[in-house]
Amino acid sequence: SGSRDLTLVEGRIGIGLHPRAFNGSESASVDLLITADNYLDVTKTITFDTDENGQDVLNVDIPMVNLSNPPEGIEVSEVSASLSDGSLNEELSLVVGSDSAKPELDITLPQGLKFKNKSGQFVSGSSLNLNVASFSADDVNAVNAFPGGFASDNINVNGEIVSGGFVTAGFASFEMKIGNEEIKSFDQAIEVRSKISSEVINPNTGE
Repeated sequence: SGSRDLTLVEGRIGIGLHPRAFNGSESASVDLLITADNYLDVTKTITFDTDENGQDVLNVDIPMVNLSNPPEGIEVSEVSASLSDGSLNEELSLVVGSDSAKPELDITLPQGLKFKNKSGQFVSGSSLNLNVASFSADDVNAVNAFPGGFASDNINVNGEIVSGGFVTAGFASFEMKIGNEEIKSFDQAIEVRSKISSEVINPNTGE
């Protein structure tokens, strides 16, 4: 509870937990939300361990994608569209990727689309801003930049919580805003077509 101003030194920050956070356990986990102007948001779960000598020291790298200069394997596109009474004036299409025949992403927002915030309330405004980043599953830089990573200690398998990891066939990040308000849902469906990596194997079929 509460807040603390923290200063980065050469891109690093130091965080420790108060002993009460462990509640008698040898470990405690926290979820971090990291944001920076012109970077994609990142969420990261960090587990702190402790013993009679105190907390272990962890060095945790958290990569963030610079939208102005993304790494190889990540395509970024931004577009704006005009609104009337909070509705899209005309159909909006956005293609992400240098290969126009097989783009990484093809997105279509229908004319008349209305936008809602995280509370489910309609958002009014005169302009919509859409920022999209598409990540190639064939590029290690793109895969390493997945916000939060692919490992998890909280996977529900038939009601049992287990640890494990995921393999991606490709993923994307969508950020929409009207003014300073984030858009989280719509009053009708939008169409998103995503390129799938041919290197990903279906574990059920082996193909």
